[in-house]
Amino acid sequence: MQKKKKEFKPLTEEEIGLTSEDIKCAEYRGKVIHCMIEIELLTENVIIRNYFNKNNHRGLEFIYSVLTRENFTLASKLNAMKFILHQHFPGFVKEHPYFIPTYNELIEIRNIYAHRTFFKPLMRLLHHTTIDNKMTVKDYILSDKNIQMFYGKYFVIYNDLKDILELITKEAKK
Repeated sequence: MQKKKKEFKPLTEEEIGLTSEDIKCAEYRGKVIHCMIEIELLTENVIIRNYFNKNNHRGLEFIYSVLTRENFTLASKLNAMKFILHQHFPGFVKEHPYFIPTYNELIEIRNIYAHRTFFKPLMRLLHHTTIDNKMTVKDYILSDKNIQMFYGKYFVIYNDLKDILELITKEAKK
């Protein structure tokens, strides 16, 4: 006798117990994390295109396998890209002194949105940390203003990454 598969019906937000604050927090987190996935993919593209051309398939496979490992973080990818920029595109670094610090800020914001605990009444993300052997709670306010500030930085870095890819493409044609 064949067992009948149990069908699961999707739960509503009310059945799960989600409040409007929970939904807004999820929306903010989703926006930040989605944008940072785009930044990470562009960063990987910069690294791959810098070191390998379309005729080097094995090299592409190798670098792709390294870049997509869990322990090769976005910060590690940024460090690899910093090396590329300083070695091969010092003019870009000189003309865009804000690039690396702003990119680092985006990584910090992404980590806040991805890993901190949501505290509903105040629409804040809380994080417990130890500073000088003392337990401290840091918070980050969830607001449309902070998301707009994030978007401003995101679009600057996103466009700069596209420019870096253009520089690499031009150099490859030489």
